Formats: sequence, structure tokens, C-alpha cells
Amino acid sequence: MSASRAHKSILNSIYSFIFYLLGIGITFFSRRFYFDALGADVSGMNTSIGSFLSMLSIAELGIGGAVAYMLYKPLNEKDSTTINEIISLQGWFYRRILMLVMVVASVLLCFFPYIFRKFEGPLWYTYATFLTFFMGMVMSYVVNYRIIIFDADQRGYRLTMFSQGGATVKSLLQIVILYYIENPYSYYLLMELLYIFTFTFGIEIMVKKDYPWLKTNLKEGKTYLKKYPEVTTKVKQLFVHRLTYIGLMNASPLIMTTLISFATIGYYSNYIVLMSNLGVIIGSLVNNLSAGIGSLIAEGNHSKTMKFFWEHLALKNFLGASVAFGIFCFASKLIPLWMGNNPDYILSVDVVFWIACFAYINTSRGTLDAFLYGKGMLNDMWASVVDCILNISFSFIGGYFWGLPGIVAGGVLSYIFIPIIWKSVFLFRDGFELSPWLYIKNYLPYPFIALATIALTNYTIEYLSWDFSTIPRFLLNGLIIGIGYLAILFAVYFVISQGFRDLVYRVSDLVANVYRTKFAKG
Repeated sequence: MSASRAHKSILNSIYSFIFYLLGIGITFFSRRFYFDALGADVSGMNTSIGSFLSMLSIAELGIGGAVAYMLYKPLNEKDSTTINEIISLQGWFYRRILMLVMVVASVLLCFFPYIFRKFEGPLWYTYATFLTFFMGMVMSYVVNYRIIIFDADQRGYRLTMFSQGGATVKSLLQIVILYYIENPYSYYLLMELLYIFTFTFGIEIMVKKDYPWLKTNLKEGKTYLKKYPEVTTKVKQLFVHRLTYIGLMNASPLIMTTLISFATIGYYSNYIVLMSNLGVIIGSLVNNLSAGIGSLIAEGNHSKTMKFFWEHLALKNFLGASVAFGIFCFASKLIPLWMGNNPDYILSVDVVFWIACFAYINTSRGTLDAFLYGKGMLNDMWASVVDCILNISFSFIGGYFWGLPGIVAGGVLSYIFIPIIWKSVFLFRDGFELSPWLYIKNYLPYPFIALATIALTNYTIEYLSWDFSTIPRFLLNGLIIGIGYLAILFAVYFVISQGFRDLVYRVSDLVANVYRTKFAKG
């Protein structure tokens, strides 16, 4: 990657890491108040509604991804005319999608009394929660769609500072509401609504300040559609791929809604919150590389691209193992300190194992997706359909026979066929024009190393009977164990993985160059 891409990626990663870490700290703190004030049933209801909203967002059809892909070249060439036209086309699409989404949402609301028949709280909670968060979706279609330019231009840190800073203030105010106000849920949702409108207003100011030349003209949408037919092609392809993502992320909670209680979904969601927040912290360090990957591939230097691919793969698997380690070894020890010492909050070891497996795969799989997207290889739409069918089928069958462990395990096992096996074949055979066995040979050691090191560390923790009974002891012992685990994992990766060694050398050289530049200026 060039120096400018590397600098932008590092800047994005630093800001993302700091602000997400701050936001996650507040989330952990506020969730305890949320459970105490509203109960596990309301938490489960929120999880289910979040899944419904994610399913509704399928109507976006992958337009945002297609537009981001189309913006890389004009942003690099500083072609403001083309940028304005492409983003105008995005807005034109979004206005029409919004009408469809509103119709589907209206129909869905009619079925809420049946869907939430097991919910023990007031039924108006479900309607108010859905409509509040649905308003955020409406704003994203009407106004906030222009934020795509920040990510495509590798300036996502600007959004992170604003959105996470605002979310932190919102969460603090919600804690006050939950603690001091009787029957606080309506005020809790009102604060969410205020945040949505504040975010929308702030985005308007940021766009005008950072990109004053960005002027959208939605009336010319049909004209731009003819001028940029590639957007339509990519939208069609990304639509099916978006189906896969939404299905993978939301099939399990929706299946749980039909097979288990909302209270159990609430207990499960505590672990998912931990997994998601760990993933967000770690993902903030690498997810900003996507735009840089697209630019790197555009250079056409195959050996340089492949070298970075192996580095990216090693990094994602190292981070995936770290997240899985945190979930399996510490989640059930943290939850009693975080949420209260209620035995119902602790899930069985087999469920936690499968959640950890899901965390590993979900964190580590991004390399194939990033490079397929960077190459514009999105025409394997059949694979995404098969992936959705497998995920839903495995999860439902597992849940029907084995309950919660079966639902999570089914979702994990479905990952093997398309996201791992097929995508590696597709990228290496058709994208890199290399044997897929080259990928399999380099990838397979990673999950086995993760499994072995996590199992060994967990056995050591149990054998030595480490004390996690208080927050200070949890933090101290967790820090010691975590550093030890990461040191072992780092050493093993460094020995067995050329990609990881190249990554270490790259980071070392980058840090050294930063210090040399700093001292030269000083």
C-alpha cells in the first residue's frame, strides 16, 4: 500500500479504536441499568426487532456498496463532476427504495401481536421500539446516504468521531433516565429519536464543510442511470450478497423467536453484545483497509497484491483467535460481574463454545470478501442464495432438535461451505489465477492453532483456579492471562506464517519511518 493509503488507514484505525472503545465502555455500563430497569424480556424483544430492521434493510439492494466501488476512481482523480452524479444516482435509488420499505414495514407491524405473543411486556413497547429505530433507517435513505463519500475517501474517522461521540452522550443520558425515572422506556426511546435527528443534522454540516462541492441532483437520476450502467450491474450482484450477510447475522435471532423464550434470547444477547463489541474494537483496527485494498488492486501489481493478501489473512485470523479466546475464556466470568450474579445469565459451555467459533469465523473471514469486492468479483450470486438456504436450514434443524446450542452450531457449520470453501476457490481460480489449494494450505493451520491455544489456556485457567470474583481481580488476572495468550499466539504465528512475519516487518518499518520523520522535523 502507498504511504498515503497507509497513513489514512492508520488514522482511521486509531480514531475508530479510541471512540469505539469509549462507546463500548459506556455500553457495558448502561446495559446493566437496562436489564435492571426493563428486564431480560425487553432485551430479547429489542434483539428480535433489530433483526427485523436488518432484514428490511435488504431493500437497500447493495446500492451503497456499488456506489462506494464506483467512487474509488473519481476520488483518486479528484473528478467532482462524476462524484456528484454517482452520489445523486444513489439518492435517486434510495428515495424509491424508501417507499417499498415503508410498505413492507406497515405490513410487518400488522403481525406484531402474533410475532410477540410470548412477550410479557406491554405490546406498545414493540411498536414504539420498531418505529423509533425505523426512523433512523428513513433518515439514512433521505439524507444520510451522502456519508458514503467519507468511507470511500478513507476519511471514515470523521464519521466515527461524531457518531460514537454522540452515541456516548446519548447512552449516558439514557442511564440517568433508567436510574431516576419510573416507567422509563418511553423516555429511553425518545432519547434514541433525538440522537437520530441530531446525527442527521450533524452529517449535513460535516458534508458541507468537508465536501462543499458535493451537490446532488436527484431529478437527473434516470439520466445518470443510463450514463453509469455499471452501477446497476453491481447493485444486482450486491443485492444477493447482501442477502447472505443479513441472513447470516439475523437468521439465528429470528429462529430463536419461534423456538425459545424471549428471556433466553436476552441472556444470549449478553454474549452477543460482548462478541460484537470485541469484534468492533478489533475490527476498527483493520476494517478501514477496504478502500485501500481496492486502490491497491487497481495498481495492477500482482506480487504486491498477493503479499498484502497473505498479511491481511494472517492479521484477520490472529484477531479472530483473540476474539474467540476472549469469549470462551472470559465471557461467563464477566457477565456475573457485569449483569448481576444470576445463574440464568450464564449459558452452558457448549453454547459458549459455538459462540466463540462464530466469533472466530466472523472476524477472520473478511480477507476473501475484501479482495473479491476490491476486484469487483460479485457475479457468484448463486453461491449467496445457497449460503442463505444452508444457514437458515442448519440453524432451524439444530434449534428444533437441540435448542439454543443447535441454533448457534447450525449457523457456524453453514459457514464452511460458501464463505470459506467456495469464496477461496472463486478468488484464487478466477481472480488471482492461482490454485485454490494454495489458499487452503495457508489457511488451515490458523483455526487449528486457535483451537489448540484457546483450549490450553482455558485448561490452565481452570487448573490454577484463577480468581475472577471481583472486578479488580477480573481485570488484573484477565490482563495477565490475556497478555500471556497473545504472546504465545504471536510467537506461534510468527514461526509458522510467512504472511504474519511480513506483516510484523511492515508495521515495524512503518513505525520506524514515523519516528524518523518526527525526529527529522524536530
